[in-house]
Amino acid sequence: MNMLVRTSRVVDVFCRRYMGAVGLLAVLASGGIAVPLCTAHPAKEMRYVLGDSMPSALIATPKFRTRAEEIFDAKIPHLLQLQELAPEREQEVKVELHDNNWKETKRGALIIYTSGTTNLPKGVVSTHTSLSAQASSLITAWEMSPSDHLLHVLPLHHVHGIVNATLAPIMSGGAVEYLFPFSPSTVWPRLVAGVAKSDDLTKRDPITLFMAVPTIYNRLISSLPSQPPEIQDSAAAAIKSLRLAISGSAPLPSSIRDDWWDIAGTSSGGGSMLERYGMTEIGMALSNRLDKRVDNAVGWPLPGVEARLVDIETGVVITQPNISGEIQIRGPTVFREYWDNPEATAKEFVDGNWFKTGDVATMDASGCYFIHGRRSVDIIKSAGEKISALEVEREILELPQVKEVAVVAIPDPDWGQRVAAVVVLAEQAKGGWSLEQMRTEMKKRIAGYKVPTILMVVKDIERNQMGKSECNL
Repeated sequence: MNMLVRTSRVVDVFCRRYMGAVGLLAVLASGGIAVPLCTAHPAKEMRYVLGDSMPSALIATPKFRTRAEEIFDAKIPHLLQLQELAPEREQEVKVELHDNNWKETKRGALIIYTSGTTNLPKGVVSTHTSLSAQASSLITAWEMSPSDHLLHVLPLHHVHGIVNATLAPIMSGGAVEYLFPFSPSTVWPRLVAGVAKSDDLTKRDPITLFMAVPTIYNRLISSLPSQPPEIQDSAAAAIKSLRLAISGSAPLPSSIRDDWWDIAGTSSGGGSMLERYGMTEIGMALSNRLDKRVDNAVGWPLPGVEARLVDIETGVVITQPNISGEIQIRGPTVFREYWDNPEATAKEFVDGNWFKTGDVATMDASGCYFIHGRRSVDIIKSAGEKISALEVEREILELPQVKEVAVVAIPDPDWGQRVAAVVVLAEQAKGGWSLEQMRTEMKKRIAGYKVPTILMVVKDIERNQMGKSECNL
């Protein structure tokens, strides 16, 4: 684990599994600000975080001491010491969070750095109040309780792994079991162990909550045929025993959802995935409901969250259904500021503390939201038409020839931008797949102007730890 702390102190923390969570909670309880680091990031990126947040200490377990020493620089202002935690080991830790530790203050508690895809990464400062509001909102909406047991397979330097899968379950009194880094060969046996009937399987407490990105679900699905027979035989029961399976951080293709259903043999209960929407600055803001899930939608505003759509060109609030606009969010879940960057903070708030997410969406007559992509990245403008890269990706993924896809914009002097598709072929198309074949199939699914005019076949598409593609042409 690596982490940072800050008030008069900021602490960087390098850890994994429960040590990461315990280290994070310890920093919050001490009155510091925690800044989790990703151990897989290049040293240059981690040094940037150290220099920008100016921590008083860098904390690491022995496993990551070498990496910590690599990025530790005594020349960084206020970085006073490299502290080493005890060796990691498997154990159970009971944690109790008292309300007065979380809800009483707007003091900084956590800084998570943005990805920095278009500018330098910014430190998103969440307070005790906003973290509590985020967790409480999820506890209410997803009906978390002391009877829940969550299997945690996510990194601990994103809001998904910190708030959704750690703080919320703990604050509800439930159990969190860490199994990171993710591997199908370890996750399937653990899921099945909760419903074990075979003598070849060890019986353990059943898993009731599972949160993951679409890539993880896809890897679980595709790996199942290679699992031992006793795992395959119990996979359906394991999925159906889940009270809730949640997908987020990237759009969920309906093909993955359908394959998950097929394994479970049902489209209800744990086999019915719930998709939600959020980001570092706001935590979770929208979610499908336990009793109502809409295909390709991220749902309705969560408890305590205000949401609206605003016309990108005019700034006028949109009140009619099915009109595209930028999502804006307001409420106690929203972050306090970008660290030491008042100009960037002021730029992202309008009209009485509405935060501009930069995400484009439509809303139906019931108030359910459908994401079309990032305003700056995922909306392709071609010949005067606005095209959602995420919509095109979803449709391409429905084709049997395609295993993975990333849709991107290519500058064009005549059209402004052209739609390009980067694909990893499925086994049945390994013999080849042409642009003409792809366009013929896609014209049956979406309007002609949305169909990619450029096709690139690759062996793999790089993705970050949250399942988002990092494809550039």
